[in-house]
Amino acid sequence: MTTSLAPHPHFAHQFALVGIIRKGRPDLIASISLVTILLSLGLAAASDDTRVLQIRESYITLIMGVVFVVSSMVRKPILWLLAKHQAKSEEHRAALEHPQRKKMLGTVNAVWGWSFVLEFGAKLWMIENLPISRVLALSPIMFYGVTAVTFLWTLWWLRRETKKASRTPESAK
Repeated sequence: MTTSLAPHPHFAHQFALVGIIRKGRPDLIASISLVTILLSLGLAAASDDTRVLQIRESYITLIMGVVFVVSSMVRKPILWLLAKHQAKSEEHRAALEHPQRKKMLGTVNAVWGWSFVLEFGAKLWMIENLPISRVLALSPIMFYGVTAVTFLWTLWWLRRETKKASRTPESAK
């Protein structure tokens, strides 16, 4: 296990404790961070195979992608839950309950989930077919490229859907 990674779970653990003390319940984002860091450390400790080490962070991405996709399928998109968790007022919480807004977040949720799953598949292919040096050089480019393209699509699609919704009369919704 890399000693430089050892303190990281303690920070996430401390933030999770602060969330419990402050709000009386665990902070969702701190809990997710803690779980992903612990999974990453567990994978690093479990194997000395360089391929497992190369794909370690992508396992976390895969798990997040599957959670996003499944949460979209059961009509409880994780992004909607996170937005609801972060909503500061009852007015914001009520706005999130609007069926169209929930549907929009569900679509965005599914697209992000599938992009995470596909990124994992592409990285797995790279690890099996390319030399380690190339994988190490291309992995961050691919990850940030997929993230940037998905982010830009999200901005474009949400703007488009918001404009479409504003043109539709309230009675037709």
